[in-house]
Amino acid sequence: MAYVLLASVYLIYLPHAQFVLDDWFVLGRYETGEVGQTALAIVQNRFHGQFRFQWLSFLLGYGLWLVVGYSPKAVFLVSLALHTGCAVALRSAVEKLGVGAREAFWAGALFLLLPTTHGALLWSFNCAFFLWSTLWFLLYLREVAGEGPLWRQAVFLLLALFSGDPVFGLLLVAPVVAWRGWRPVAVGGGTLAVAAVAYATLVNRVPVLQAGLNVRYQFTLHQALATLSIIGNVYRKMTGWPADSYFRLAAVAGSVRWRWLAVAVMLWGAAYGPILFLRAHEFRYDYVPSAFLALGLAVMTGGRWVLGAVLAGWLALATVGDIGQSWIPQSRRLRLIEEKLRSLEVARGDTIVVSNTVMWIGTAPHFAFLASWASTPFAEHVTGVKGLETACDIAEEGGALRLRHRNYQRDWKLEEAGRTRVLVVDKEGRLEEKKLLARPVGHGKFRLYGLKGYRGPGIPGEAVGREQMTMLEQGIYFVERDVR
Repeated sequence: MAYVLLASVYLIYLPHAQFVLDDWFVLGRYETGEVGQTALAIVQNRFHGQFRFQWLSFLLGYGLWLVVGYSPKAVFLVSLALHTGCAVALRSAVEKLGVGAREAFWAGALFLLLPTTHGALLWSFNCAFFLWSTLWFLLYLREVAGEGPLWRQAVFLLLALFSGDPVFGLLLVAPVVAWRGWRPVAVGGGTLAVAAVAYATLVNRVPVLQAGLNVRYQFTLHQALATLSIIGNVYRKMTGWPADSYFRLAAVAGSVRWRWLAVAVMLWGAAYGPILFLRAHEFRYDYVPSAFLALGLAVMTGGRWVLGAVLAGWLALATVGDIGQSWIPQSRRLRLIEEKLRSLEVARGDTIVVSNTVMWIGTAPHFAFLASWASTPFAEHVTGVKGLETACDIAEEGGALRLRHRNYQRDWKLEEAGRTRVLVVDKEGRLEEKKLLARPVGHGKFRLYGLKGYRGPGIPGEAVGREQMTMLEQGIYFVERDVR
């Protein structure tokens, strides 16, 4: 009950819950796919086209979508329940390890509230594999530490393995860290090896070694140290202390039991595993290691209720601060875009440009317009029209007009103006539709072209200056000229 009460702090986000980025891509494919074929494609890795060990989480997510549909609030509540379950499992597992009842309680409580969990928890749909894999791993650790039946250890290991890659390193070290003899080590290692090889060769239908692996990973000491530096900086900015924090707060610390702190550090390191060698770090990667960050913090309290309560109070404030200053503002901005798109008349083949979007607010990415594979399914769902294209701006490069998004760009012809809607976002997230496009021609002059929805007076055929556009200034989108 205590954990449920602590988790209730997240309900401040419930009215603002939204799907985020990859969610729109996945949901768009769920909507157009046949149920049986989609489920099989998920199990065989054909759905994402990448070799991964997380089909079980995505299959559960697909089942959830079949039940609740496009309901981000329902998905968020399920993720919050999963997150609370992870906290309960963490408490049980570390208590069976022998860390002590009080420290175990605070480990679960602090994990519930750590801002480092928000990247996966609040990105509720497509990142659920971080939560599922953490839950099953902690139940596996509990079985090993509690010397449960070997068959049950194997079952939880398989559930963890096929729920998400993030726990792979933890599955390797858990029997050693818990150390209840050689039999759990042998059963765990054997089960892991047989299951991984069998899945890769008999079930999986995509190449195990992907082209471009070296683009995502760089297996060097320099990359590992650089990523550790990034992680340390993320943790620092999530305290709420420094001026450049993601939100503004204060914090508190405690005392140390070195043996269990060493265990926490070992599990924390194993949880990051290959993530250290990724060329880019994202907040959602911090979810699984957060369980052992919480364990380390709980050990540092020395089991003292006052220190634990103060630390939990700080993290509760940090949670409210992060959600209120990062995720809720992004949610509101997306809803303003959604409301505007619903009011527009669009047709198949149209282009929707949403310019000046804020890509990051604190720890929250823009929920749709960070890339076309998210913004296009989002726009198609909101408008109910398929075959749309989305972008972030129109610019001139080397004398040619270019339609640009964060992840691609292409040539854009003036003939497309009549099929293009342009929305510009202001500092408060409000949107204004521009009905005219102004292309610079030099010497402070512009040529005007009507965009879709323009119903004004005749457009001058000759180039005009800004003083001649005074009456239309608010309705004009000025093409940016890239002089590189």
